[in-house]
Amino acid sequence: MSLQKLILNQASYNLWVNQQYVNWLKNKPKDLFQTEIASSYPSLYKTLSHILDVQEYWISIITGMEYQFPQEERSLDTILDRLERSSQQLVDVSTALTEEQLHEKIEVKSPWFEANLPCYEYFEHTIHHGFYHRGQLVTIGRILGITDAPMTDYNFYNIAVMGEAA
Repeated sequence: MSLQKLILNQASYNLWVNQQYVNWLKNKPKDLFQTEIASSYPSLYKTLSHILDVQEYWISIITGMEYQFPQEERSLDTILDRLERSSQQLVDVSTALTEEQLHEKIEVKSPWFEANLPCYEYFEHTIHHGFYHRGQLVTIGRILGITDAPMTDYNFYNIAVMGEAA
């Protein structure tokens, strides 16, 4: 499997998982999203907002576009909508890049770190970052009594989505 195909597969999986989470969370009681518990991002709202912000940030790095972190609070519906749209954008970008472009190094200088890594590493980081924090969403949800999280295991993705193409 080529690197381009692998990155596209991971970005597609990320989109599918985010769609599952949006569908899971969009009809939950809105007051639960602001309830704080002990966690790195202490509420469902703050965790979702962080996942979105970081995903959009890394897409801007990969595409060479400028990005400004939001200065104002957004509605939950806006965050959920943008999470799906930016996940699709990650798929679109991964489709557009060639194997050579995925290997090109991108220099990043930010307030938090400096790096000069191949483009594909930033894709991997973006996707894995989302996986990590979605696990926190499930944990926070369980603490708040939301126990019906979707099954988003990679094998279920392959069966649900890839199996349709077979």
